[in-house]
Amino acid sequence: MPTRVVILCLAIVASPLAIAGQTNTPPTAEPTAAIPSDCNSPELLTRGRPIMIPWRNGLALGISLAKQSFKAGEPITLYLWAENNGDTPGGASTCADLGRFKADSLDIYTVGGRRIPNRHEASIREQCSTNPRIAEAMSAQKCLRNFLIRIPAHTCVNGDSMDFTIRLTDNYDLPPGNYSVRPRREIDVCKRDKDLSTPQAPEPALTFSVVRP
Repeated sequence: MPTRVVILCLAIVASPLAIAGQTNTPPTAEPTAAIPSDCNSPELLTRGRPIMIPWRNGLALGISLAKQSFKAGEPITLYLWAENNGDTPGGASTCADLGRFKADSLDIYTVGGRRIPNRHEASIREQCSTNPRIAEAMSAQKCLRNFLIRIPAHTCVNGDSMDFTIRLTDNYDLPPGNYSVRPRREIDVCKRDKDLSTPQAPEPALTFSVVRP
């Protein structure tokens, strides 16, 4: 189970997300990853096509964007998805699952392949050299708003609430350019390469552009 960094679920925290670089080439309109059958409904897809990854014990989490182009200064909202692909009812915790995923499981890259740490990650990194276990200590902080969102078997959910959204522009400076967001595998902030380049193996990613007003 990934180690949670700071999970204060009263705040909307944008996890380390992958933003892909800045060129004049427009991003692709939608991710190419297949949509799980549980998630492939018109109502859910109003928030975009998701990228889903296994999380734990039949629970998969994912991300989507409702559109691919935003004006500079416009809020950019990333939607979270939770799928119970098991045969029995389950659920997602607002802190241990959704909050942890927000805080530690996404990366943003520039088109040139440079990963952009969010403000939260940058502040932790400053303390890594003197306190290598700072991420673990931060993860032990009490979650102020934790409850289980129940999900029936073979059911997928998303929404507009704070539990299922991340405001990217609250945690990143995104000048005009093209970007991509992808799930991350390395969770520990102090161990993660701060200059991580675009993964060699092709992985599903959400792409979007920021344009001048």
